[in-house]
Amino acid sequence: MFVVLCRLGLTAGPDRGWSPIPEFDALFYRQTILKVNPQTANIVTTVRLVLGRPALVLFGALSEKISRKKIMLAGSWFAGAAV
Repeated sequence: MFVVLCRLGLTAGPDRGWSPIPEFDALFYRQTILKVNPQTANIVTTVRLVLGRPALVLFGALSEKISRKKIMLAGSWFAGAAV
């Protein structure tokens, strides 16, 4: 059981940010629930993906310079504060 918990703890952070699937879920929500114009919803999603992906490289390089623990704790803190 301890190994499973460690494995989940070690992979929970890196798995959180790189998948584009939540962006497409948000696109579906904008178009169907909020009734946003499909062209506008596509533009917003494209801009978020184009601006968000380079941030992964930036924060990856930053985590190499300082420790990953600090980056993960800061990201978790900001996510918690946003909710």
